[in-house]
Amino acid sequence: MKVRRLGYIVVLTDILKSASLSSSVLINSIRKWSAHNRESLCSYSSDLPIIRRQGEATVGEITKEDSAKRYLHTAADMGFITRIPQKWQNTKSGNILQAAPPDQNPFALTMEQTFLILKQLLTTDLDYLKGVYEATRRESSPDDELAYFRRTVRDLLSKKLRMGRSTRARASINKASKQICKWKKPLEYYSENLRAPRLEWLADLRLVTMWDQISGRVEYRPGADLLLDENMMTNDYVEAEYPRRFHKCYRDYFKEGVTEWRSFTEKERSGRLAYLLRMAGRLFSIPMIPKKFSADQFFTFSTCRLLTQENILASRPEVESDLVALTVKGALPYRYVRMISDTDTGYVVETHIT
Repeated sequence: MKVRRLGYIVVLTDILKSASLSSSVLINSIRKWSAHNRESLCSYSSDLPIIRRQGEATVGEITKEDSAKRYLHTAADMGFITRIPQKWQNTKSGNILQAAPPDQNPFALTMEQTFLILKQLLTTDLDYLKGVYEATRRESSPDDELAYFRRTVRDLLSKKLRMGRSTRARASINKASKQICKWKKPLEYYSENLRAPRLEWLADLRLVTMWDQISGRVEYRPGADLLLDENMMTNDYVEAEYPRRFHKCYRDYFKEGVTEWRSFTEKERSGRLAYLLRMAGRLFSIPMIPKKFSADQFFTFSTCRLLTQENILASRPEVESDLVALTVKGALPYRYVRMISDTDTGYVVETHIT
């Protein structure tokens, strides 16, 4: 997985925001975009806290069809886009990401984009991210680092199995655990396909603060361990704790401090929820059914926007509790329908216009 820049993942969701596209059209679109924005990539790459080997000043440019394909498949693995028969389209997570306002340089992730991408990676890639993190923050030989990485990932996969997963999930975990010991050229595979890409992603996410490729030394943002934590393997824990841990890790980006959601009065919380519900309805309404949208989308969008745009610290359980209470008593003109599903917890629909 030789994919380096997360900015391209954002761009793919933006290209797909209006319509589903075939592989050929999507590949051509991202290649043209890459060529048009090469200067932005060069500028961004030069500002990264990475001491590169000679001749590697700009990393991540899409110049060939194969590299474009890798970005498509990586975006799918992350859960931002998905392939339907003959075409690609955004997932619900992809639609949230494309709605986040970009930086002037599209490769420099905003706090909103960082929040969304990192949260998604904790769901889809925590095993390898934590494996690389733990293996690279200690000084060791390449062989020892690889061995430590393997142990860390296998331990995480074993814990996942003990947590009680579906039959399909268990089969996938067992397959991953076996494959990690079957690489043909272990050091080369680890270095090029796992270590380097994820360190580049972590640099994009501002979690890597220094990476000397010559000496191999890597330094991380204080608090990175709060996010790259095995507790983040459970979705309930992520929903309850992620915003708070994100703020603690990136505290220096919140110059004005943050206000707790519960410190507002019920009337104030109701007003903010009404505003967020209107925004979600406009951005994420299900086609052909105006004013109906995914509850998962709403909660991720809301907790992200509240923290990164309004400096308000709120978890999904807190927002969900208020949504239930305020819709039941008729204070908000919406209905929240919860479902029992591994892929979707329900939807929100507007009941009448006020």
